[in-house]
Amino acid sequence: MNRRRLKVDIGKQGLHATDMQMGTVQRLRNALQRKIDTWKRIQTLYTPAVQLIESRVESPSRSAPDMINPEDSQLWLPSALCSKPIPCNARLLATEWELRHAQAGDALEEIRQSLRLRDYMYTFKKDWIRGQSANTRAQNALSRVEARATAAADKYRAAHTALSSLANVLGKVAWDHKYKVLERKDDIRGMSVPKRGESEGRRQLSWIWLVEGVGDDEDEVVQDSKLECEL
Repeated sequence: MNRRRLKVDIGKQGLHATDMQMGTVQRLRNALQRKIDTWKRIQTLYTPAVQLIESRVESPSRSAPDMINPEDSQLWLPSALCSKPIPCNARLLATEWELRHAQAGDALEEIRQSLRLRDYMYTFKKDWIRGQSANTRAQNALSRVEARATAAADKYRAAHTALSSLANVLGKVAWDHKYKVLERKDDIRGMSVPKRGESEGRRQLSWIWLVEGVGDDEDEVVQDSKLECEL
């Protein structure tokens, strides 16, 4: 369970969560806090200056009700230290670069798979689904797929932000030719969906479909959609 996913799960509960839901959230928060505590102990060995940053950020008069929840805590990864006059081990910077580079690629693939699945499900729903109950199930399935695409987009943006910071320190160039800035409205769209304001004759694919790694896995997507619809 990571911080981003926990935030999404909490947001889904709304203002009227049941006791069981609140209990589940608290257990997840406790588990996440234990992981963060372990991380901070290790971080003290490799980047002890982070303790100084946290001591400046934290208010000495902060009361218990104002304590930061684990999903909102700042981890101070190497990429977050690049903009501060804090020395950071070059090996740690390079390690995060490799991890973030892979994370950006994985997130893009998640976005593409979700969009392909969504487009297929829309077509399937329009052509084959009849009746209120079946339409409700199909719409719920579509909502889950769209939420998955949104979560993947958020993960990509976090990776891109970290890569931008690390690239300045590590001297990385041309990386953003492949991993571009992801615009929510214009870039996250299916292969058959035109950009806003584009005519049919001038339709262009979003860049997310043109980067290296776009595979031909339509059959797998179709099979996933059948399971997702549960029809």
